Amino acid sequence: MASMRITGSTVIRRYVNNLERNFYKKNQSENRITSERRYTRASQSPLEAVKALKVRKAMSEVETYQRNLETAAGIYDTAQHAVVQISGILQNVQEKLIAAAHGTYAVHPDKQILATEIEESASEMVRLMNLIVADRRIFGGVNNEEQAYKIEDGIVFYNNVPVNRHQDPTAFPFSTTSFLDAGLGMAFLDPYTIDPQTAIPVTFNGAEILGSGLGGNLYTLDFSAFGNSVSTFGFDSSLDVFTFDAEVNGLAGTIIIDNTSGTPVVGGSLAPFVTVTEDAGRLIISSTDNANTLSVTNSAGAPGFAATTDTVSDVERVYSFVVTLGNNRQEINIQVEPGDTEEIIRNKINTELFAAGYGDTVRLTESGMFVSRASPLTEFTIADNPNLQQSLITEQPSGYPLNIIQLTLDAAKSARAGTDDQTALYADLLFASQSFLSLSIAKIGSEQKFIEFNQERLDNNLLSLKEQQNLLEFVDLGEEATRWKMLEMIYNATLQMSVTTVPQSIFNFMR
Repeated sequence: MASMRITGSTVIRRYVNNLERNFYKKNQSENRITSERRYTRASQSPLEAVKALKVRKAMSEVETYQRNLETAAGIYDTAQHAVVQISGILQNVQEKLIAAAHGTYAVHPDKQILATEIEESASEMVRLMNLIVADRRIFGGVNNEEQAYKIEDGIVFYNNVPVNRHQDPTAFPFSTTSFLDAGLGMAFLDPYTIDPQTAIPVTFNGAEILGSGLGGNLYTLDFSAFGNSVSTFGFDSSLDVFTFDAEVNGLAGTIIIDNTSGTPVVGGSLAPFVTVTEDAGRLIISSTDNANTLSVTNSAGAPGFAATTDTVSDVERVYSFVVTLGNNRQEINIQVEPGDTEEIIRNKINTELFAAGYGDTVRLTESGMFVSRASPLTEFTIADNPNLQQSLITEQPSGYPLNIIQLTLDAAKSARAGTDDQTALYADLLFASQSFLSLSIAKIGSEQKFIEFNQERLDNNLLSLKEQQNLLEFVDLGEEATRWKMLEMIYNATLQMSVTTVPQSIFNFMR
């Protein structure tokens, strides 16, 4: 039987190869533990390396989006702070104007000081609207070269155009918006226009926030229309003719009521100014024009005055007008009772306006002017009820500026001139103009929530990608440490085998 002889050199060669291989495996395991990675070269695991490269690219994009959102969050925080500050300044100016209109600043020098303070408030608003964040003039649209707002000779300019010139805020130059990519699949509506649904806006149209153009008509309420124009009295059913002393707008005379036919017929010198109706056993005397002041008294010596139960008293009367705000058209009815003051009437009207769905958007101010805090592009009208013979509402063209800064400067001029009625009007207009700020604050708040939502979304995406990266690139240190320990034991065992495998003389030679 043939046999194969294994030489010593073959044994030694195989032993050395195994020793080197075990050392290499142990060394590789040590490298994985040190670097915490499965491989250090793509050639070590090409398939996993390709997958890992895609994950790393996705992580880089997410991190870019996160930085963009951090920038956007800082811009929106600054913008909200600025607009809230302007709201506080506006409130302070309004309070000063109300005080001036009510005579608190009675002395001429005091009003000069007040006007200067209001002008300084306008300048402070300009400074806030020219803030720069992340190298952007956040209220300048796409204008980064120069100040968005400035005041020259009492005229406010936005992007070098007077704010009163354009009713539409988008008509001003540079009024478009800058955007940041936040991983929403940013797309273009045309080669030059980004779809606003696919990116985060990071600049604002300052004319849209503070208003632009000139206002529409003003609507005021004539409180003098609420006179004691209605009287009722009990009557003796056995009597058919009643005579009363009366006075209409200072004109004295008599009112004679002939109820012979069962239908009251009015006579007397004041007959053209009054009407009489019967309601539940009582006769009601009313002025034909509610703007007239009517008073009626029993006439002791007149025919028909016999029963001591006859009384004359003023009663409540219903007044009505129609409010249109956008698509919301409502008829507002109030009951005015004898002795109601202007404040009581105003509170009744504002209560009815709130109940009609207008909330605080439409209200009647102390000066008797109706103000709307809705957008100036929203239709707003108030008119007398066409079904009633009443003259409550006065409509007049205004031409007042809708821009808050320009309105503040004009209010300062009014305060300096000392015209209390005009100053009170500007206080009401400034109150109404806060609609721009309210809408802006709400819009900024909504965008801030959207940014927070996307930040959370990207955080979750990055966490998921890191988990994928860990699976593709990184080792389990506990598992790898166990493997290294095993490889170390194999390597040590291989070394110990050298005693029986390699002749001693070789080791002596190696020394």
